[in-house]
Amino acid sequence: MSYRTWLAVCIVLILSMVSIGGFTRLTESGLSITEWKPVTGVIPPLSKSAWQKEFDKYKNTPEYKVRHFSISYAEFQFIYLVEYFHRLVGRVLGLVFVAGLVYFFVVGNLSRGSQLRLCIALILGLVQGFVGWYMVKSGLLDVPAVSHYRLALHLFCASLLFVVLVYEFLLPTVVKGAIFEWNLVGYSLMFLLSMQIVLGGLVAGLKAGLVCNTFPLMNGEFFPAEIFNEVSLTWFDDPVFVQFLHRMNGFLLTLVCLIYLIISFFYDRTFRARVFLMALMVLLQMFFGVLTLLFHVPIDIALLHQIMAFILLGICVSFLRVQHE
Repeated sequence: MSYRTWLAVCIVLILSMVSIGGFTRLTESGLSITEWKPVTGVIPPLSKSAWQKEFDKYKNTPEYKVRHFSISYAEFQFIYLVEYFHRLVGRVLGLVFVAGLVYFFVVGNLSRGSQLRLCIALILGLVQGFVGWYMVKSGLLDVPAVSHYRLALHLFCASLLFVVLVYEFLLPTVVKGAIFEWNLVGYSLMFLLSMQIVLGGLVAGLKAGLVCNTFPLMNGEFFPAEIFNEVSLTWFDDPVFVQFLHRMNGFLLTLVCLIYLIISFFYDRTFRARVFLMALMVLLQMFFGVLTLLFHVPIDIALLHQIMAFILLGICVSFLRVQHE
């Protein structure tokens, strides 16, 4: 397997993790496995008694006692397997990455820059695993839901790991022209998109997509009156305020992208084509975001909305992997 093929496999596995993670959240499956066993946890329950033991553990969680107390044995098996598959893909990603890392460090003749980026990716991967359990643990104590802050952190860590590997995967493209317009577009849009992903994590954690399901106004108001009645320290615990910020940052991201598109017509065709692709994808992303809101967060559209955010990140990274003559 070539170096870039290995990186591509890791990137696809990250996108798979993001998709499965979104499905896990939307089906409320994330708290079905109450223990973190990185090694022995790879083996699922194989007998009826083993399944019953896991079900009994789940019955002691706040989620079961408050929200899922009527769940059947078969329904528990479904949500358990969803979470199990999410963790299994994470283990596969870890094994594939570490195996490739060792191999290419030994025989790959990698540059120091590549070695550094791969080490950063390894650290981010380890941190992501701990953050994932840190997030799940928050829903096993007193509250029947994971902390929305920890969920946003989990999603942000995934996006950082994705960015590092995509950056390494994309070979530099040599073009003529000044360097600043490429970097300006890449960094500014990446910043706004990263903020949008974090806010999306908060929206998901608070289930803020189930409030104010109108567009473009929020239940008839541009600035919802509810947010002005909140104490500033509790704003990020309020679903309405978090959804408002997610909308506003989405508008800002779209506006900035369209401005760059207009400016791009004064530059070369390569730059213009890449900015046009970015602008088109941002508009499409906003469209799916609105559909997610209007239809009260259907799983298929919500997952598409989430995965497209990572695809947009990849396009942003492409602006940073350009070498100039």
